Amino acid sequence: MDVRNNDRVKMADKSTENNKYRSDLMIAVLTAVLFVCIFTLAQRAPGQDYVFLHSDLYVQYVEFIRLFLRNLFSGHSLTYSFSYSMGDRTATLYAFYVLSPVNLLYLLIKDVNLASFFVVMIKVILSALIFGKMAESVLKLQGGKKIFWSLSYAFNGFVIVYYYNILYLDGVYLLPLLMWVLVSAVRGGKWWKVSLVYALSFMIMFYSGYILGIYTCLTFLILLWLEGEGKRDRLRLTLSYGMSVLIAILCSAVVTYPAARYLIQNRASDATIFEGLHLTLFDIIANLFIGQMQGTSGIFPMIYCGVSVFFYMFIFFSAKEIEGRNKIAGGVLLGILLIASLWSPGYLFLHGFDVPDDSGYRYAYLITFTLLMLSAYADQKLAPVREKKKYIYLILWGSVLLFYLVMMYVQGKSMQNYIKSMSVLGMVMNAVFLGGIMWGRLTDKVSEKRSEERRVGKECR
Repeated sequence: MDVRNNDRVKMADKSTENNKYRSDLMIAVLTAVLFVCIFTLAQRAPGQDYVFLHSDLYVQYVEFIRLFLRNLFSGHSLTYSFSYSMGDRTATLYAFYVLSPVNLLYLLIKDVNLASFFVVMIKVILSALIFGKMAESVLKLQGGKKIFWSLSYAFNGFVIVYYYNILYLDGVYLLPLLMWVLVSAVRGGKWWKVSLVYALSFMIMFYSGYILGIYTCLTFLILLWLEGEGKRDRLRLTLSYGMSVLIAILCSAVVTYPAARYLIQNRASDATIFEGLHLTLFDIIANLFIGQMQGTSGIFPMIYCGVSVFFYMFIFFSAKEIEGRNKIAGGVLLGILLIASLWSPGYLFLHGFDVPDDSGYRYAYLITFTLLMLSAYADQKLAPVREKKKYIYLILWGSVLLFYLVMMYVQGKSMQNYIKSMSVLGMVMNAVFLGGIMWGRLTDKVSEKRSEERRVGKECR
């Protein structure tokens, strides 16, 4: 009898592991397919009317990346180049532009436009995959729900609008990786992983590393309150975290120190005049609708991540099944980001006191990540409740979709044609996301059945 139960448990565990791999493969395939569809509809896929390689991606990034790779593999000087600013040290290039491992594709693909397309695609796929693995570990998401929230993150407004800023896309996939190892360490995991990912973020792009460092520090303080067991445990966690960050800073100094020294020695007054923020909370909420202010002119945070957040954020803060401590923690973190987006000192602080001359709110994906994490938590927490109150949830979902459609119609009156086409694409994306939700609901029962099989097996042992 024991042997039979043990075999059943092993088979259930193996099946669960296989499902994880299948969902990861599904995330990668769907992300790639949706990526190609989005940029094909936008006429920016290779060979179409508009080149994929444009703006800063063409003027700065690709040129500096190819310069670095050419010098790295040809034996030329890595510390000085006459072709860069007519003779200058290249330390700032390493710390800001060129060290993402995905950039090696520029060596393998000679067509720069095609190489850029695949570089962005891979970074978007990494964002989806790592978010999925993080959500699986931290929130215990599986199956359709894991796929759904991963796609929501990978195709957020920041990624779609600012795809040509490939430097910031590294931050988009490093954020869930950093949160994954940080939460694991607080819950008893390895702190050296935190040091490794921090060092990686500082070295790949120190500016994004700074933004991620501020956000994860705030998150750690919240985790300390939620997960810490007494003063001694909180002190231990704080010391471990501080040492991990210090080690990461020291390890990444090989790249960041020469760049910082160069910038300090050559610092001049900022040519960009900061005239303050002219943004309201309504403007931020409006950006949760595809098509609203989806352009780079003006300072608006690109935080669109699907219509689902309207529904699940309401659930997160209203459902009694979610503990008050978690509501406070989520509200504080989201509130700090919103205050920083409306208050000039907070805005400047999150940008390292360097005023963006274009593409304002370069930390907007932090808001998106927070919204999706809280929404996914509510989705997972209320899985059993939905079966009992399915009609209430159906009415709420219908109301959210109706509200969304009305807003789309109102906005469409004043939209330019290219924005309308992106808005239609947004509705297609939402349909895919809603299909993912329905799939997740159908797989809930399958997951619960397998969990019950494992529980019974363990009891019999």
